[in-house]
Amino acid sequence: MGADTTKRIVNVFAVFVGVLLLVWFFVWACNSPKVAAPLPAAPTSVIQQQPLPAIKPPPPPPPKPVHFTAPTSGADSEFTMMMGNCERLSDRIECSGMIKNTTDAPSLVYLMDSTAVDDEGRSFFLGSFLGSNIRFDQGTMEKLMPNVNTRFIVDVPDAHENVKAVNLQINTQWGEGERPGHVIFENIPVQ
Repeated sequence: MGADTTKRIVNVFAVFVGVLLLVWFFVWACNSPKVAAPLPAAPTSVIQQQPLPAIKPPPPPPPKPVHFTAPTSGADSEFTMMMGNCERLSDRIECSGMIKNTTDAPSLVYLMDSTAVDDEGRSFFLGSFLGSNIRFDQGTMEKLMPNVNTRFIVDVPDAHENVKAVNLQINTQWGEGERPGHVIFENIPVQ
């Protein structure tokens, strides 16, 4: 091997190492975290802006007071039923009431098919089976404890916006012998 060949090999090797260093520097420069230059200090005559106060959501509206109405007929000595508020929802009127077993022993009660009539004279069937319109929180039958109020719900499928009151006939069956009964509530206001 001559001197020219050795020089060429050294030059090629030097170029190769230079290219490798250049590629390594480029890769390193592209992948290293960027450091921003420090900002100049703000002049002292500029007023610092205070952060905006947090916007608080408005408080929730107070709950509507519940006014219970006694039935106008059909009272029973073994239980009491009271009807609470009726509220207009989009396509129906939802009423809630309380029923209390006034005996000193637990008693079984069934809410049966019932009827609602609005203040414009329209009558509505209140089914107690599939898609119940009248029910307790857990279904249409409840074993009531003595002297404890238990909530029931009545959904009247009345979409008429002008309705101001409803009348309800709630049909029941009580006890193991399934003694039938009913109570009537008249002119329950719709809110």
